[in-house]
Amino acid sequence: MRNLKVMVILMAVVIILSSCNMIEVNEEADRETVAAKVEGEIVTKGEVLDQANYLIEMYTMYGYFPEDYKTNPEYKESYEGQITQALDALVDSKLEAVMAKENGCYEFTAEDQEEIDETVTQMLSAYVNAYVQELSGSEAFAEKSEDEINAYALENLDIYFADYDFGITKQDIINDAETTKAKDVLYNLITGGITVTEDEVKEVYEAGVEATKTSYEEGNSLFEQDANNGEELYYIPEDVRLAQHILISISEEAQDEISELRQAGDDEGADAVLEEALALVVDSAMAAYQRAEAGEDFVVLMEELGEDPGMESNEYYTVVNPTYMFVPSFGEGLFSLENVGDISVPVASDFGYHIIKYYGDMESGPVPYDDLHDSIYESMLQDRKDTAYDEQMAEWKEEADIKVYYNRVLN
Repeated sequence: MRNLKVMVILMAVVIILSSCNMIEVNEEADRETVAAKVEGEIVTKGEVLDQANYLIEMYTMYGYFPEDYKTNPEYKESYEGQITQALDALVDSKLEAVMAKENGCYEFTAEDQEEIDETVTQMLSAYVNAYVQELSGSEAFAEKSEDEINAYALENLDIYFADYDFGITKQDIINDAETTKAKDVLYNLITGGITVTEDEVKEVYEAGVEATKTSYEEGNSLFEQDANNGEELYYIPEDVRLAQHILISISEEAQDEISELRQAGDDEGADAVLEEALALVVDSAMAAYQRAEAGEDFVVLMEELGEDPGMESNEYYTVVNPTYMFVPSFGEGLFSLENVGDISVPVASDFGYHIIKYYGDMESGPVPYDDLHDSIYESMLQDRKDTAYDEQMAEWKEEADIKVYYNRVLN
């Protein structure tokens, strides 16, 4: 009887293990389901889900979607939309690769091949370095030189990929680099004859000047916003200055409280909180001002003392009089200065104290044609090339043998 019970238990274990293996096999088989065919080339369900999930995880990381995005019923339609978009993108990419092959774009020149090899080396280096670190800690490689370990890691990188379930091989990386280059060759093949004339550039320039001038004068567009966001400027209005500044900020808690009080219409309460907060930083602000006035490098002082993130990514701010992008006291402090290079005494705002340097002026009127010629030309040329390429791809897509099975990736 005891032996019978043991046999029953063993059979149950075998069935359970077999079921687990069957599930694993089914999952692998499911990933290999054909999601689309493009001129006989296959796009698998696994490729689609990997692409969609990569984007979803990135969006989730940046807070665009909740953590349970993939399983939350409220996001079901949106999640399925990400999957179908991924499938469409992979179909287009596969068609592009097919057309590159049909047009001989994989027949690389020596220069092309050199570029591919450099790309592959760069892509592999991070993996190789990680594998080298792992191998260096192993007794088996204790007597090996650094060059020997690097050579081994590069040659046996597929072992590393398999051990950590990367789902790729070294050959996949090489193939991707070749395909990317072939698509570049295809793009150049289709768009190589496209040009832009000098008259067309001038026409765009003149239209840009007139439209921008009108827009700024009528208040339909904000010059300060365009200038400080790096937009292409065709026209400069009157009374524009450039400013650098050091912000000695009050605490974030005080800033939040002041903001809430002002929104509630309690300016008196906000001013009281501001006065108290400013008193805590006034000595630091005066010390910064005195160092600037004494001739210390203002840029170095901004880096050392300044607490305005905008000054970390911009050489200067562009400010109109009167300003509509910056707090009024900032504009007043800047335009009270007489000469380029002058530095203001600390100017208070709801953010703290600003020590402002009059950095320069912008000459009003149309931006010179020569200053804008190259950027207009390159933008027009790129737009025309992209349009021509997209039109050719759309034409090929109409003619191609493409079958897409959305239901297979959504189930």
